[in-house]
Amino acid sequence: MKILHAVHTFPPEFVGGTEKYLEALTRAQEARGHDVVVVAGSERPGTGRVEEDLDGVRVVRLEHDPEVERYSVDLRIPRLEAEFDALLERERPDVCHVHHWLNLGVPLVGLAARRGIPAVASLHDFTAVCPRFFLVRPDGGFCGDDAPVPAERCVACVRDEFDGSDDELAEEFRLRRRFFDAELAAAAAVLAPSRRMRDVLVATGLSSLPAERIEVLPLGLLDRLEPAPRTAPEDGRLRVVHFGNLAPVKGVDLLLDAVAGLDAARRERVDVTLLGRATDDAFATDLAPRLERVGARHEESFDRARLERLAAEADVAVFPGIAPETYALVVDEALALGLPVIVSDRGAGAERAGEAALVVPAGDVDALRDALAGLLDDPGRLAALRERIGGHVATIDDGAARLDEIYGAAVGTTPAPAPGHASLPTERLAALDRVVARHRRERASAASLGDGAPADDATGRPAAAPAEGATRGRFDPEFRF
Repeated sequence: MKILHAVHTFPPEFVGGTEKYLEALTRAQEARGHDVVVVAGSERPGTGRVEEDLDGVRVVRLEHDPEVERYSVDLRIPRLEAEFDALLERERPDVCHVHHWLNLGVPLVGLAARRGIPAVASLHDFTAVCPRFFLVRPDGGFCGDDAPVPAERCVACVRDEFDGSDDELAEEFRLRRRFFDAELAAAAAVLAPSRRMRDVLVATGLSSLPAERIEVLPLGLLDRLEPAPRTAPEDGRLRVVHFGNLAPVKGVDLLLDAVAGLDAARRERVDVTLLGRATDDAFATDLAPRLERVGARHEESFDRARLERLAAEADVAVFPGIAPETYALVVDEALALGLPVIVSDRGAGAERAGEAALVVPAGDVDALRDALAGLLDDPGRLAALRERIGGHVATIDDGAARLDEIYGAAVGTTPAPAPGHASLPTERLAALDRVVARHRRERASAASLGDGAPADDATGRPAAAPAEGATRGRFDPEFRF
């Protein structure tokens, strides 16, 4: 079978959970005899199509320059739409598997359907219902805990970062929802990596997708880890590890604050190791004094061999994320290493770990501190958690086998674009034209007062580059459907 995967980024440009999963899946599918090509968006500025061979896997990266194409009157980014459509025509895959729309900004499922190619959509995060991707508000609140989500809250959530009146923002949310409803309705199958994600997605009420249309397919352990022989810690010590990208939503700062909050006698008995790179410089700066305060060891890069050695160097893995992890690959890896975990109650971590986890409320530093103190005071509790680690962790090969069945069923269908795809571009054009016109007026006004650069063309883009240090907001305008 010929399979075309569509995704927002792909290694080595960026390595996150979705990217790691897809990289492992392509290799598993190649091993099963399939012909696989990956079409990836890119965050490198440019307007080219870069084709690569990564250890036998064909990858096509579609670049775009957010400053040049940022205020295109049709935010689907027409050039990328044409590029993706041309690739569908050239490759003629048996099935198109969509993993993310970010950086591509086009109706991926709809374009495939228009060419008679069935599509499968995997929902790796909450992009389909939330422009912030994780249902986490700027104040840290989680919308999945208070469902259904009122539409007014969505407008309030982005009001400070998007231009437009509340009415205009509400209209764009409506169009955004129609876009994703149409995409998912046109998919032959829709997949979620955990029951928790499926349930939250449906409970929000932000999508028209019914629960029975979403199949739960665990991603699976990406590598067959061979853990180093376990070594016991020195008497009374607790060796804590956290690995993966270091980001505020992962709760790394909460872990360090929890350790710092232990009384002096307990704090001296805790060893902390962080493996991974901070996702932005500001957060790295914020972490530095916290790392020093608890004497934590930080290694920015790590590979499979380093991960395997954690089995001998750690007692518990801690993942206290405030974002709703939709699968938590790191939990699978920790369990495969024989490490019990402490996870937050937000997301799929507890689902993945089962009885081998301590679960604490998301964002609650005191609860996390108390969980660590409990393990220090009662080593038998840690041993009991370790004994509860299940024998089999789902693997990427398990998932690839099930996908063969899903693809096979999809290939037997005749896809047709949902009605929403036909009318959406015109409606979005009208809504976005208002935003462009307002930008044009504001630029012209600023220029006349000597306060800003004049607009260089009808799109309202500034002739001068943004000032040094300017930021673009928490999510990209070109992905604002």
